[in-house]
Amino acid sequence: MTITPETSTISLTAYTYMNGTPIPVTTVPYGNFLYFHVNVLSASGNGTASGMVTFQDGATTLGSIALNSKGEGELVSGGYSAFGAVLCLPVGSHAITATYSGDNSLNASSTTPAMTITITPATPSVFFENLTPLNIITNQQLTLVGLMKGTGPILPTGTVQFLDGGTPIGSPVSILSGTFKAMNSVTLSAPGTHSISMSYSGDNVYQASNLNTFGPLSVTVTNPVGIATQTQLTVPASVTFGNIITYAVTVTSAQAPQPTGTVQVIPSDCPGCLNPISLQNGPGSTQQAPIGAGPLIAVAQYSGDSTYAASSSPAQTIMVAKATPAIAVQASASAVASGGRVSLTATLSPPITTGVESFPTDQVQFLDSLNGGPCNLSRHLST
Repeated sequence: MTITPETSTISLTAYTYMNGTPIPVTTVPYGNFLYFHVNVLSASGNGTASGMVTFQDGATTLGSIALNSKGEGELVSGGYSAFGAVLCLPVGSHAITATYSGDNSLNASSTTPAMTITITPATPSVFFENLTPLNIITNQQLTLVGLMKGTGPILPTGTVQFLDGGTPIGSPVSILSGTFKAMNSVTLSAPGTHSISMSYSGDNVYQASNLNTFGPLSVTVTNPVGIATQTQLTVPASVTFGNIITYAVTVTSAQAPQPTGTVQVIPSDCPGCLNPISLQNGPGSTQQAPIGAGPLIAVAQYSGDSTYAASSSPAQTIMVAKATPAIAVQASASAVASGGRVSLTATLSPPITTGVESFPTDQVQFLDSLNGGPCNLSRHLST
């Protein structure tokens, strides 16, 4: 008796979650989680399908998955691989299909009818790098750092306009390439409390937004009173992320004795994180590790005392270079038969010794070689 594999059928649906409930969708914003679910059945309804299903977007292969013990499986698109996404579909219209490979009991399926999925521009989170209320003196240089946090691996581009109340401060500034930061140094001449906000221009992937996620930044401006002083801030031109930055300050005056009081160093990545420096005959210093890579701008603000007026230093820029993590790869088995499957796990460790907790994100590309030569993996994974 010869038993031949029977016909298989495959169904494809797409859904996202809302309040913990799966919702069928055909349109989602960029970076939102989108689950492509397949179910493979035999024509007789007996048995459970095993094997692989391959997903395509038109002629482009998105990836392949192994069916679970129920003959089902999912390919996940979204902005965060830590939550199961293995790809992030770009903005536009996509024609998604799925094909089953077959197994010992079931023939390969025909390709599912194309499912049209539309990815629309997303709304980024727009907020200041730090919302600690600031106290400055009139005409002190103030560095504003806005963050445009995207929903996927494509970072927001475009410009940001900072506003004092509803009035623009300076010209729009571009988001720094390769980051989600926009920075501008401004001065505020009017004493009083200022409510600083920002407006994002939008681009092809992200919508324009003037909604500041955590509200505006409060800045109180006062006039200095007393004998004029000069405040100087000295910093290294560059450091590698994870290393300590030393902020050295000096306050001088044309008259004796030396100014007393405190100096507050205000780094753009964490304005309220450093304790004030008590002056000892003029100079003082403090240290802190940067919170992230990219340009960091700092100013030093002298408080003044009973004789001397408050003053601030010119802004100083420190370029914080990215650190290089260590990567280790483990396999679930040291040897497998041809056509067999093996699980690969990549572990990335940041070379940080300063106590700053920051771990690598984004994706890992696994590479293979056969006897020292190039060889493609059957599936590329991300973590």
